[in-house]
Amino acid sequence: MFRHQSSSHSQAGMRRSGFTLIELLVVIAIIGMLVALLLPAVQQAREAARKVQTKNRLKQLGIALHNYHDTHSLFPVRNYYNVPADTSSWMLHIMPYIDQANLYNQWQMGAAIGSGGDLSTSPNAALMGTVIPAFLAASTPGEVTWEYSSWSNPVKVARTDFFAPYSTGLGTLASQFPTNAHENMGGMVSAPLTDPGTNPGIRMRDVTDGTSNTIGIVEMAGLPNPQIRGGVANMSPTAQFVMTFSFAGSPPKLQNADGFWAGRNAMDFNPDSFGTYFGLGNCAINCLNWGRAWGSPWSFHPGGAHVLMTDGSVQFLSENMDNITFIKMLIRNDGLPVTF
Repeated sequence: MFRHQSSSHSQAGMRRSGFTLIELLVVIAIIGMLVALLLPAVQQAREAARKVQTKNRLKQLGIALHNYHDTHSLFPVRNYYNVPADTSSWMLHIMPYIDQANLYNQWQMGAAIGSGGDLSTSPNAALMGTVIPAFLAASTPGEVTWEYSSWSNPVKVARTDFFAPYSTGLGTLASQFPTNAHENMGGMVSAPLTDPGTNPGIRMRDVTDGTSNTIGIVEMAGLPNPQIRGGVANMSPTAQFVMTFSFAGSPPKLQNADGFWAGRNAMDFNPDSFGTYFGLGNCAINCLNWGRAWGSPWSFHPGGAHVLMTDGSVQFLSENMDNITFIKMLIRNDGLPVTF
């Protein structure tokens, strides 16, 4: 006689399938290892894309500057405040060539940037906070606008990461260059610390060292926040004191009319100050980003910084470049050979 086994009894005899706790932990560990291996590659790919984007934006500025030169037979001049008055930056003059004609047409040309340096008194104050993507390096962290408030009334301004180079002097390195060579620094925008009315714009034919050998515009990213090789927190007491001339507050923020496209947009390369004040020695690239007073190309792209050459090409200069080579690339007519 056959006996029928109950279904509950047969199910109990069946072996249940599934992951054990140990197997699950192994799978999680493997996934974690794969993520750890892939994440750096993803980050590198993203940084490579940002680097290309920065390069393309500088190329866009190069095309705009060349179009300006084609129209006016010279490059624009970088104006300096109250001499006789800050009327407009060189960046404003190329806006019709970077799809910003509407902003350009709204700007009141010839109006002082601000009475006594107070931007809030300018009839153009409301336009200064307009963000222009073409003026920004892609890897720069932080805000793209900030309240500029070194005077009584704060004004919203929009950042730029690209500057015209100039120099107040080459100091101990001057003997290695022709007399007053620093006055001929830069191959595109004339950016002296003097009356712009007495400094005509640079013409292509003035760049006798060759347009492919001469720097026109530099990447100096990160303002209004100070950057310095080794970190702001590790600066010497002398460097901390010098910083107070341009930055104030906690955390420190720029107090000069630099770092925004409606401002001065000029980088003073003064190599002696890197050693005397900041202990940086023979430094040219990624030294500090302090702008009009003290500056060098500065980038958040690892290993160096971008420069726009006068011929419109873009180079990524190594942060290991020496300052003599860099100065040769800056001066448009010193006749000295340069390899980079």
